[in-house]
Amino acid sequence: MNSEPSGSTDTSAVERGPATSRLSAIVLVDAVGSTAAMSNNEMAAMQAIERSLDTFVEVVGATHGEVLNYAGDCALAVFDSVANAVAAALKFQEVLLQNASGDGLSIGFRAGVHLGEVYQSGSRVFGDAINLTERIQSVTPVGGVAASDLIYRSIQGRSDFSFEYLGPHRGRNMAEPIGLYRVHKGTVGMLKATPRALPLPSASDIAPEPGGQSDVPSIAVLPFRNLSGDPNQDYFADGVTDDIITSLSHFRTLDLIARASSFAMRNQNLPVSEIGRRLGARYLAQGSIRCTSNRVRVSIELSNTENEHTVWAEKYDRPLEDIFALQDEIAELAVSVMSARIEEAERRRVASARPETLHAYGLALRAQNHLLSLTPNDNAAAREFYERSILESPRYARAYAGLSRVSSLEWRHSWSPDSESKLERAFDIAVQAVRADPNDARGHAELGFAMLYRKEHERSLASYRRALSLNPNDATIIAEMADALSHSGHPGEALEHFKRAMRLNPFYPDQYLWDMAGAYMKLHEYEDAIKSVLKMNNVQQGRRILAACYAHLGRLEDARREADMVRAAQPDFDAERWGKIIPDTPEVIDHFVQGLKKAGL
Repeated sequence: MNSEPSGSTDTSAVERGPATSRLSAIVLVDAVGSTAAMSNNEMAAMQAIERSLDTFVEVVGATHGEVLNYAGDCALAVFDSVANAVAAALKFQEVLLQNASGDGLSIGFRAGVHLGEVYQSGSRVFGDAINLTERIQSVTPVGGVAASDLIYRSIQGRSDFSFEYLGPHRGRNMAEPIGLYRVHKGTVGMLKATPRALPLPSASDIAPEPGGQSDVPSIAVLPFRNLSGDPNQDYFADGVTDDIITSLSHFRTLDLIARASSFAMRNQNLPVSEIGRRLGARYLAQGSIRCTSNRVRVSIELSNTENEHTVWAEKYDRPLEDIFALQDEIAELAVSVMSARIEEAERRRVASARPETLHAYGLALRAQNHLLSLTPNDNAAAREFYERSILESPRYARAYAGLSRVSSLEWRHSWSPDSESKLERAFDIAVQAVRADPNDARGHAELGFAMLYRKEHERSLASYRRALSLNPNDATIIAEMADALSHSGHPGEALEHFKRAMRLNPFYPDQYLWDMAGAYMKLHEYEDAIKSVLKMNNVQQGRRILAACYAHLGRLEDARREADMVRAAQPDFDAERWGKIIPDTPEVIDHFVQGLKKAGL
């Protein structure tokens, strides 16, 4: 903040008159980059800040809050409702994004939300709760909203908000750290997030390695601490650690520090950065276990050792019934989420590196980033990066696997002049991936994907089973096998696999929901199919399913609306051709195509 924090405790304020107090949900917003902007064009910067704060006042009024302080480049508001406070903060950031003028002014806002006692004397407001809200705001990503654990506990579980755990935060003069959460609108945050929405340090926060090289990320798992006070529980703590190490070894994109080296750091009271330096690990997983008579709590934290940022943290609180089954469950969940978070962090890391310094792994990560966007231009960019990666490392199986997917998508969406030949090309490249590294699960999965669209269902499922035998906790492969099961006449079994993939990867992408909707539609469970599509971050890819489901339900007006949106995005869409692409039985294809035709496609 450039001005004095609006919530600063000031004893002189108390002397001006009796202070009143109330328990309130507090929202504090503050401009970022205003000093630099003013040095370039003071008048334009001031006007931009005033417009933004006027927006804040309007949003607060519309959500039944009260602005208590509005000065300089910050503003403070209070609400009787926690939900309204969070909604106002999110709406403020949303409106700012919509109204961005593109005039080159680098001014954004951070927003912090907390729950506590607010004191007011005359025109002055003060109190420790306001000071803490200011500190929460100060560590929030620009354009984002962060909330304290008090806010999280008050409204967790509501469908209109979701939360990403940012880790513990200790502010000035705080006896104990508080948990911070980034808040998202709807189901795109910690509970149900697409990879694009994952809570990660910004590119500027990720320190590049010396020389800017993007080597394969390394991870060490320290022995979990037994906090039970019972030395006999050490075996369980070590067992969970061993299971996590073993499961991580299946992920070929990670260099895993050996158990002996990790366990040598037991009880070493050293900073994360120092442990990372000694072990040569970019990421460090550590945790604790506390057992009582009938419950066990396992806490896990994944840190980036280069900047000591918490990449992910979670607590698992379970009944202590079958302790060995519990050990397996926790390892399975933790490993899948950690791998997803590291992959996302590495994509951000590579994006911030200079292109000329990238090697095969970094090029493949850049390709994957484009591949996830599902657009013709991004697919072409992905092809270029994968091909460059293969030139750098001619036996890099992961690059061949990605290039196979590029060709599959070109065939499926007719994104190239010679699209018809791309499916066979995808199959051939997937074979190359398996030959390059027979133990890489991703190569077998891509072979399964290509064979699925060649309508070789049994061979496709066999490849997916081989992939999962190599890496049973890869949520992406589990979800892809679920889709193959759905297309192979087993939609009920497919749904169980989708649910397991979502449990293993709470940050699952839209693809999981889209494919799950397809399984529901095959079971004629149209309402569930519609619900799945509507949960997608970008509904556009699922509109064909919406159109067909609405038509089969007799909701023709809704069906035609969705059909219009399909045509607007794909003017040349043809239901008969799409029926030839999807790898289902003739009866299922006919059912889908009839729904599309009823909708007007």
